Formats: sequence, C-alpha cells, structure tokens
Amino acid sequence: MPPLLGELIRLAVASAENAAVREARRSRARIEYAAALIAAASFCAIVASGCAIAALWIALMPYYGPAGAPLIVSGVLFVICAGLGLLLRYRRPASEAPPEPSAVSSPAGLDTAAALQLLKDHKVPVLIGALLVGWAAGSPRR
Repeated sequence: MPPLLGELIRLAVASAENAAVREARRSRARIEYAAALIAAASFCAIVASGCAIAALWIALMPYYGPAGAPLIVSGVLFVICAGLGLLLRYRRPASEAPPEPSAVSSPAGLDTAAALQLLKDHKVPVLIGALLVGWAAGSPRR
C-alpha cells in the first residue's frame, strides 16, 4: 500500500473517532438536561401531592373532626404506599443478562485492522468513492 493511502486511511479513522467523541459529548449534555428536567418534574409532583393531601385534610376536617381527618388522610397515604410496594414487588423483571460487550477497538465503533484490510482489498472503488466525495464537497453548488 502506498504511504499516502495509509496516511489517508489513518486520517479518515481519526476523523471518525473525533466525530464519535463529539457526538458522545452532545449525548452527555442531552442526558444531563433530561436529568435536570426529570428532577424538576419530580419536585413539582411531590409538592403537588403535598398540596392535595393538605386540601383533603382541610376538606375532611368539618365532617370528621380534628382526629378523624388525619386518620383518613393517613389511610389514603397507606393505600397509595401499599399499591406502589406491590407494583414494585410484582413488576416484570428487566432482562437479567447484561448486553454483550462489542469486540471493537476504537471509540468510533470501527475495527481499524478490519477497515484497513477492507480498504486494501478494494482500493479502486474506495479511491473512486473518495474522488466523488471530494468532488461533491468541493463543488460550489451543494
């Protein structure tokens, strides 16, 4: 293989790995953003539940008195807690086996040795493809 072609292949692989790193950073930012939104939504749900419980307590106070209203509210909370506990206990288990680790050697998901061998075996189509991509990228109209 000519040294220039080997350098171009290494450059292409390095570029693909660099793109994978950039995409991983973007994915991490999206995950952090989603986690912050989930935390804010959870906080709002907890506060809304507290307000609903207080409203129930206040609404029951005239009918059941100062001792009956808290007992009814605690019973409602106990039923909700028991339901969530049963849901947790009898939910369908996720798959027990972790996913198989892939046998790739680069962060971009490319096996560089296999890629180099593939390029060695198919030099002409790769060079024609590179020529066409370069021509398309360099043309003034896109």
